[in-house]
Amino acid sequence: MRAKGDPSLETIPGTVFNSRQVRLLKIVVMAMGLLLVAGFALIIATIAYQAINAREGTADNQSSSTGMMHTLSIGDAAAVSGIVLDGDRMAIHIKKPDHSEIVIMDIGTGRVISRVRLTGD
Repeated sequence: MRAKGDPSLETIPGTVFNSRQVRLLKIVVMAMGLLLVAGFALIIATIAYQAINAREGTADNQSSSTGMMHTLSIGDAAAVSGIVLDGDRMAIHIKKPDHSEIVIMDIGTGRVISRVRLTGD
C-alpha cells in the first residue's frame, strides 16, 4: 500500500494521469508498436515465401508434364468438335454419327473422369 502523500499517485499538472499511469501507458504503447512491426514483418515474409514456392511449384509442374502423351479412343466414324481446358481438366466434345458426347479427362493422368452423352430428346 502506498501512503497518501506518495508522489507517484499525484496527478501530473495539465493531465488527469499520475506518473504511474503514464509509465504503464508508455509500456503498452511500445508493446503495441512492436506487435505492429512484427506483424508487418510476418506478412512480408509470408508473401515472399509464397512467391518463391509458387515459382518452384510451377517449374516442377511444367517439367513433370512435358513430353507426356495420353490416348483417347473415339472410334472410326467420330470427330472431335471442340476442346476446352480448365486447370488440370480437359473437356472434349466428340461427334458420332448417332449421337454426341463430352468426355472429361484429367490431363495429368490421362484418366477419363466422366462421359456425358448428348441426345436430341
